[in-house]
Amino acid sequence: MCKSEEDKNWCVQIANTIYQQLFWSIDKAVFMSWGVSRKVASYYKSMPSLLLKVSGAIHKGFVIISLDEGTDTYIITLLDEKNQFVSSHDDIYCDSVGRIIDELIEKPSDMSDEEYKSVAIADSMSKLGE
Repeated sequence: MCKSEEDKNWCVQIANTIYQQLFWSIDKAVFMSWGVSRKVASYYKSMPSLLLKVSGAIHKGFVIISLDEGTDTYIITLLDEKNQFVSSHDDIYCDSVGRIIDELIEKPSDMSDEEYKSVAIADSMSKLGE
């Protein structure tokens, strides 16, 4: 959580920048496919971060995008629906944040379009309760 008013403002400013860079790096339709239901500015491991609650075809839970101020890069951390650690990926530059998140939660780069179509349809059907 952001503690002082100054910390809160800094955290929100960084989270807004991350969000803007995320949209700059991907198509809006890709972002929509992630099923983002919540966006939160917070500190994660003492770094200002943007937390996204997602429901992608591959990953459901949280995506945490944290600014590593020392290297001016991002760290992407995945937590499952029970807030358990799944994976972490560091040294991510702003121009590749969206692509990397998409590969982690929606369509891995080694997945064929046909495989993805099958997974996406099955995921959609399960969300619709069918």
